Amino acid sequence: MTRNRREKNPPERPPTRPALRAAPRRKTRAAAPSSEAGPEPGLRELRASIGNLRAAAEALATMAIPRPEGSARASRPAALLQAVLEEAERASRAVDRLAQELNGQSASPAGGSVVSAGLFAAELARRAGAELDLAVHVAGAIADDLSVPLTFADPVLGALGRLRRDFNVGRVELSARRHADLLALEIAFSAREPEASRLREEHHTVLAGGARGEPSLGAAARAAGGEAWLAIRRGEATFSLRLLLPMPAAA
Repeated sequence: MTRNRREKNPPERPPTRPALRAAPRRKTRAAAPSSEAGPEPGLRELRASIGNLRAAAEALATMAIPRPEGSARASRPAALLQAVLEEAERASRAVDRLAQELNGQSASPAGGSVVSAGLFAAELARRAGAELDLAVHVAGAIADDLSVPLTFADPVLGALGRLRRDFNVGRVELSARRHADLLALEIAFSAREPEASRLREEHHTVLAGGARGEPSLGAAARAAGGEAWLAIRRGEATFSLRLLLPMPAAA
């Protein structure tokens, strides 16, 4: 009997999957250098640093241990602190000149109306008396060629409101002058204890914005290319709120 050989069927193999191919790399564009966004962010940061340097120097002056007058130990720290303040002001002026050269335009807020410093002081005094029950005395005559962006009325009122409600300040003295190529506004006042001690510790709240939602004076000053800080006179309960701004074009 002839045996027929049965051919065995080969075992079924699982279907082969196509080989995975690496996805083609897309050419990514390098991030644009920060200079393409303009110099404003860097200038604002530099101005803020200068303002912090000045505030720290003035705070150190208030904390300095009094020494006998005429001694070398008394005169040398005071001279060094004064040099720091003068260099901070000189650096601030240099930054303003650089900003004008880079931008080719005035540093006053866009779209904001500009009024004379005398009218600004009068309006500030009127609103402070009516809204805050705070007396604002204008110290001396204000030059006619000085001008202030009107947008600063609300931030300044917010800071004055903080002084009135939180630290019981009832009267301030406002002055305006030209400081090199900058506009300097100063609001001087005194505070009694215990508010004076608390103000030394919480001075940053004055620039942080008003209790009624007014914008921050510190932020508004930096946005306009300037600085705002609270100066404390050593050994006295006398303070001054200072605002330094690039000189805007007259209206």
